[in-house]
Amino acid sequence: DAGRDEFEIPGTGQTIEIDLAIRGSINGQPVLVLGEVKSNLTAGEVERFIEQTERIKASVSESESPSPEVQVIFFGYRAKREARELVKAKGAYMVFTHGKIL
Repeated sequence: DAGRDEFEIPGTGQTIEIDLAIRGSINGQPVLVLGEVKSNLTAGEVERFIEQTERIKASVSESESPSPEVQVIFFGYRAKREARELVKAKGAYMVFTHGKIL
């Protein structure tokens, strides 16, 4: 299952919209991939999206059993050096339009 998705965060009344959410399984274990699409990725956008994915991760851990492994991926044309370094530091991935994967 893949596409845009919205996640309700319990107790906050907040809904977080995600550009790409992919649900599947690897070796029988549930996996949730959360993706953000940006033409020019900045460190601030990385921080904001990682923060959102942490709230989503906590929410799905409470509501789904077994809780899925959550992975984060960014798609874009380019990313500033600070953004690329932060993507790596946060354990996320980046796919550029020219095919390079970070």
